[in-house]
Amino acid sequence: MVTTQQIEKTPPIWMRNWLLTAAVYNALWGAWVVLFPFHLFDLTHMARPNYPELWQCVGMIVGCYAVGYFFASFNAYRYWPVIAVGLLGKILGPIGFAKALIEGTFSPWFGLNILTNDLIWWIPFTLMLKGAYDAYLSADAGHLKTILEMPSEKKVDLLASYSTTAGQPLVALSQQANLLLVFVRHMGCTYCRETLEDLALAMPGLTAKGIQPVVVHMGEHAEVSQWEKFPALATVPQVLDPALGLYKLAQLPKGKLPQLLGLRVWIRGVEAGLLKGHGVGALQGDGFQLGGYAWLKNAVLTIGKAQADAQDRVCFKDIELIQ
Repeated sequence: MVTTQQIEKTPPIWMRNWLLTAAVYNALWGAWVVLFPFHLFDLTHMARPNYPELWQCVGMIVGCYAVGYFFASFNAYRYWPVIAVGLLGKILGPIGFAKALIEGTFSPWFGLNILTNDLIWWIPFTLMLKGAYDAYLSADAGHLKTILEMPSEKKVDLLASYSTTAGQPLVALSQQANLLLVFVRHMGCTYCRETLEDLALAMPGLTAKGIQPVVVHMGEHAEVSQWEKFPALATVPQVLDPALGLYKLAQLPKGKLPQLLGLRVWIRGVEAGLLKGHGVGALQGDGFQLGGYAWLKNAVLTIGKAQADAQDRVCFKDIELIQ
């Protein structure tokens, strides 16, 4: 997941001002509804509710958001989940109002409340989330650059800290075979399960070429279910990398939103997840991380290829051994 430590940029002052304004507005609106539960209904020419306590509960919830927006104002990038939850509510609210308006249960005048409670916040909240994500990608690019400029000796030291789930040091394994490090996004990802199937099908050809695949993933435990599903993976070691150190050494970036949620990703998701039966599992690690592959031989890591987007497949049968 995106962690607050990875976002280092300082948000512009306008974000702080908008969030402080949101905090004040929510506090005032919530207090108004709690103290005067019938007032808004009278202003919008609607019948008073039979159970005002329910409406007062809405006011209490909205008022509690004021606390979240206040703390988020200290750093909109760091506390982006608060903004994301707020924006979600401000999108769902108008949808519910539109349904009630069509059914004739709400007065059109109630739309003025939707305007001030929800619609006017869409643009600033969206820009805040975009800014947080851009700052996150910028920080990641900086980390990749640092790794790229790192002395070779230090890279070897980092590689030496990794072992397979069977306990074999990765560097030692690289002195015995030509390793193809296959980086998957996370083991709950539909496309990562598809990647394992592709790898299993390609194993005879890879073995014939003298290539030993090693699957790197972000899980904290060795993957069992997928290895049992594809018996050809029995000889394929796993390396756990929840901290993404190997991903960074291989220069694999985080994905931009079109790379993770683009139309092609959704279309292929239907194919891989539903039609091919790979399904969807729980998120393990950073869902924004892209996969790819790299080569490791005699402790020398050779950068291979990063995914173009989340659904991008590696054609294992066409991979040739790097000399």
